[in-house]
Amino acid sequence: MNVTADEIDLDATNNSATQLNTVKAVRTLTAAKAGTGSGTVTSGPGLGNGLNCGNACSEMFLDGAVVQLAASPDPNSTFDGWSGACTGDSCVLTMDDDKSVTATFDALPDFTMNPTSANLTLPQGGQTSEPISFIAVAGFKGNIAVTCNVSGKVPVPTCSVSPSSVSAGSSVTLQVAAPKMSAALVPAILESSETRFAAVCVPFAMIACLFDLGLDKKRAKTWMLCLLLLMASIIPAACGGGSSSKPTPQSYEVTVTGVSGSITHTITVNVTVGQ
Repeated sequence: MNVTADEIDLDATNNSATQLNTVKAVRTLTAAKAGTGSGTVTSGPGLGNGLNCGNACSEMFLDGAVVQLAASPDPNSTFDGWSGACTGDSCVLTMDDDKSVTATFDALPDFTMNPTSANLTLPQGGQTSEPISFIAVAGFKGNIAVTCNVSGKVPVPTCSVSPSSVSAGSSVTLQVAAPKMSAALVPAILESSETRFAAVCVPFAMIACLFDLGLDKKRAKTWMLCLLLLMASIIPAACGGGSSSKPTPQSYEVTVTGVSGSITHTITVNVTVGQ
């Protein structure tokens, strides 16, 4: 760069300047994951937002940058160590070249619960059963305590599991029994005291009105006969008898819980109790 002027330069000592620039190479750090488990590998920011594997499994850093990597296992997994440019349980790298690392995550021992069906139907007073199998994950070997619970409109069916303790690779039998639950299943119209009161009292009130109107005896006898026939058909229903209405099916949820140490799993079986 040159500078010229028309005036006389009285100070020749400031006629030049020097600036030095250092050019650094860019290095790429690549991460991978291995093992039966899962997790995330992260770093501090480089030329971007940092490595997050997860989603971004590579990042660029300036030559000579010192990078520390972190491995975070997901629930039901454990971190088993580094390989590649890092080994052991920790990873700190100096980026003097392109480098690759691998984080190994292993699954923790666990189990799954598998019902034969998620929906059961049974009649009042009946019972049904189905097997629930337990499958080991990642070498699970513990015993599993199994319980059940029913929720829904009172009265609820009863449930039981047999045996109450099981090992993975075996199964239990869930049994659901529905006693006679007429209080929960009868149609609402037969439960209404107001309906019964009206069915009994309305005919008598009509008879009283007829006498009050002063009808002649012949017509009054005819009206009374009709009203008596009407009462004969209404009163049994008002008392809760003589009805052919079917009970309304009710739905319930049976929750089956398996516990082994700190591991807890639940499944839900839907139960419908019909007529």
